Amino acid sequence: GYARDIDMVERLMELAFDPRYGEAWTRGQCLGVLAMPGVRLTLAFADDRPAGFAMARQVLDEVELLLIAVAPAERRRGVGQALLGAVLD
Repeated sequence: GYARDIDMVERLMELAFDPRYGEAWTRGQCLGVLAMPGVRLTLAFADDRPAGFAMARQVLDEVELLLIAVAPAERRRGVGQALLGAVLD
């Protein structure tokens, strides 16, 4: 399952999202969305460390980006661009 991946997603959300704005999802929300048809989680790594993730949902020929995050230490290095590219492929 997604348990190990969700651990990484939770850590990345802690790093990437300011808690004042409530952008991070709970573990339950992530697991609930991942259980939906057409939802895909893409993880990015830099030197074997989690660098970012994107969660997207595809319905027919349309893709909706649900959530994207890049660790602050990995920003401005093309991680977000790579994640968006992977979602669009």
